Amino acid sequence: MSVMRQPMHRLLAATLSFTFPEMRLPALAAFGSLLFTLVLFSPSLALAQAATAPAPAPGAASDPSKDNAGRAVFVRGLVSAKAGALQRAVNARDPIFRQDTVEAGAKASARFVMRDKSMLALQPGTTISIAEYNFETGNPGADRMVTGVVKGSLRALTGLVDKRNKEAVLLKTQIATIGVRGTAIRVEFFADGHQEITFDIGKGYVENLAGRVDVEEGFSARVIDANTLPELFKKPLDPNDPVALARRLAGMSAEDAEEEARRLAGLVADDELIVLLGMLDQLPEIEQEEMLGILEGLMRGNPDLAPALILTAVRLHQEVAALILERAVEAGLEVSLVLHEVLRALETPTKTEIDLVLIQAVQEGISMEGAQAVLQQLRDAGLCD
Repeated sequence: MSVMRQPMHRLLAATLSFTFPEMRLPALAAFGSLLFTLVLFSPSLALAQAATAPAPAPGAASDPSKDNAGRAVFVRGLVSAKAGALQRAVNARDPIFRQDTVEAGAKASARFVMRDKSMLALQPGTTISIAEYNFETGNPGADRMVTGVVKGSLRALTGLVDKRNKEAVLLKTQIATIGVRGTAIRVEFFADGHQEITFDIGKGYVENLAGRVDVEEGFSARVIDANTLPELFKKPLDPNDPVALARRLAGMSAEDAEEEARRLAGLVADDELIVLLGMLDQLPEIEQEEMLGILEGLMRGNPDLAPALILTAVRLHQEVAALILERAVEAGLEVSLVLHEVLRALETPTKTEIDLVLIQAVQEGISMEGAQAVLQQLRDAGLCD
């Protein structure tokens, strides 16, 4: 490397160490060098990205459609979405939209990560409506998320909308309105018509025509009908519930948590493992490096679920997609397959985000030509744009 280029190499390494403090220090110099090489000497990649990027439709806005509310990260069984008279099947990676009514069949379940990194988990026989959804990165005042729960059992984990605007997240049933405050919450319907709302993490309120009841963390509200004041009670938490498992992992060392996650991956149902991964974001004591270790443990213990785990992790933490790739490879997954899954999971990625993922893949053993070929394959299919 020439004398003129050396300062840029050092600057890149320093920038990476600041931006990704959790990255292993011995890899930073090589990582910075590769990034520098890619930026200066890989015009073919930039040209390929420019050539394959679809041209915007005449008059189209540059931002993604605000109607796109989120994406399915896990689907088991028959799940559908209906907008007006049009009904469609929902599969993993499919989007859902504002004003959609989403239904999980009697033997189905689905997990959605929304654009603001919140999660909606539908249990079998559940129907919800995306009544209102607005999330604009630069306009917190316009944030709004109102989810109708029609029947069944829904677990909701809040995201950036709740963090930025505490009054903007509501859940509504036919007989109650639920205000959410930094929460992991469950809404359950019962055969006799009553409903139970449980605040597993955080707090909020339940309101109907009879009045409003504030609900603290760990408590539930029972709603009999629209005209009877909700009743507070303490509901026992199943020790195998994802919130209980997340808290158990949070109390362990990083090494022990990773090993326990590997063990749990062979015992807990796949759809609940996805909720567990989302639940970690609700606990402030879980730091990023520990979350990545738990993710690696889950993939080691359940490699068949790895694509859904990668998709969920990238949707929740796109800013560290390269580190997610690294952990997936360390879990024993083949690098080109992991690269495909990570790139496919990125939502409207920037060139820098894509480059960092490609470089990490090269660090893990794939050639730059091979990494670019994976990217081009996805772009030819209209993905990773």
